[in-house]
Amino acid sequence: MALGSIPGAVKYFSMQHAAAFGEEEKKSAIKLFQSGKDTGEEVLPIAGALTLGGVTGYCTGKAVRVFGQGASIVFGITFIALQGAAYCGFVTVHWDKIQQAVIQQADMDGNGRIDEKDLQEWTKKGETVLTHDFSLKGGFGAGFLAGIRR
Repeated sequence: MALGSIPGAVKYFSMQHAAAFGEEEKKSAIKLFQSGKDTGEEVLPIAGALTLGGVTGYCTGKAVRVFGQGASIVFGITFIALQGAAYCGFVTVHWDKIQQAVIQQADMDGNGRIDEKDLQEWTKKGETVLTHDFSLKGGFGAGFLAGIRR
């Protein structure tokens, strides 16, 4: 099952939340899931049972996951390049100053270190931004978790 498309997202989300469907939608969701097909036509019977919030949440979660993977690659390449240049004697990297600057920017509770409380604060801040003036927050949250985990 390809989750990289909107029909794939709808299929996944429908199987995760099939309990909320009526009997007809449940049958359609099971048939769709077992068929392995990933086109818009197969999704139509159950699409009405899904919320816009769930689909937008899934797509946003997937985008955050992909962006995070890309950012980690860029960060890793930058680290390798800096360490290689430092090893060859081209530059001197002051990691202690870099660490202080990162902590100063990312430490939300002001305790001088980045910990679980800071992660929770950043998560709340991100959730607030992503759901600002968006009335479908519950479906968005469930869809976001599904998108970021897959």
